Amino acid sequence: FLESIVSLLIFYGEKHWQTVWGILQRQTELVDEIIGKLADRVGYRNAGFANKLSEKHIADFYLFISNRFPFEKDPKLNGLVTTRHGISEMRTSLLSNLVNKGTREACMAIEYLADKLPGQRLYIIWRLREAQTNTLRKTWFPPEPQQIIALLQDENRRYVEDDDELLSVVLGSLRRMQADYRGELPVVLRFWNYEGGGNNRSNFRPKDEEDLSDEIAKWLKDDLGPAKGIIVNREVQPRRGQETDIRVDAIRLGSASEEAEILSVVIEVKGCWHKELLTAMKTQLAGRYMKDNNLPSGLYLVGWYKCDKWDNTDYRKSAVPKNTIEELEKILDNEANRLKNSHSFIKQIKPIVLDLSL
Repeated sequence: FLESIVSLLIFYGEKHWQTVWGILQRQTELVDEIIGKLADRVGYRNAGFANKLSEKHIADFYLFISNRFPFEKDPKLNGLVTTRHGISEMRTSLLSNLVNKGTREACMAIEYLADKLPGQRLYIIWRLREAQTNTLRKTWFPPEPQQIIALLQDENRRYVEDDDELLSVVLGSLRRMQADYRGELPVVLRFWNYEGGGNNRSNFRPKDEEDLSDEIAKWLKDDLGPAKGIIVNREVQPRRGQETDIRVDAIRLGSASEEAEILSVVIEVKGCWHKELLTAMKTQLAGRYMKDNNLPSGLYLVGWYKCDKWDNTDYRKSAVPKNTIEELEKILDNEANRLKNSHSFIKQIKPIVLDLSL
């Protein structure tokens, strides 16, 4: 029985992982013997069977072995190589396998281990730097000469290589949107419902959050699309989600590998009257969209409508926080920094408050 379990893991890996993993969880009295036989079979300093496992399952297995055979209890080498020595080396080889994969999924799996194993955190973070370097080496494509020329000709153009850079470009676009909508010929009225026309407009009420999301998605599609050429090496595809979220994907032009070449930023949109305005960055943007979809970069966007022209009979007006727009921006900045520092799956999270007041 034990030999069969070990053989399944060595020769079939991912195909029968759920079977092996289930046995390891249930047959606790056999775990030490299974791990020991596996270490003896794969050989000293070798965990090549991990090539047949996904990044997530390698991380799960490393965490499982680390908890069962703690790092700090590894035996010292004194000339005699035992099964326990083999287990510690196999564990190290599992982490090395992740480091050498050179994928974003591997980096996220290592970040997960750093969070789950505080006693190994410094060592794992050190290995994470190696993994990130390997990922950059395997996924980086140098810019074409015409792309370099385009960048030199227009200071607004950007060459985007990761999600963080894409987030910066999206923020820049939204700041242009803010300036455009509040310029000499303000078009901010499109975010409001009202009665009458011309100088007789009255009873102003903000349009709902879905309309705000639609407007933002349209702006990003136009501003970051191929006609403007803001991003020189990727095609940007903003699209609306099922609620008020927007997902911005950037796909490398001419790429043959979509898995390694798609960058993403998710945007959660809220009106300033929303009852969860101060908590949704954590519960919805980070806790739902980013974590559940493995998206490391997110943007929390608030439409700020607070002004005297807002119809007092609209129940939403009284729900707006008493803060000024500057105070709200500071509160959201602090929350974004707290979330980034406390969650390993978040690479970057930023808030922006668009002033849509009349």
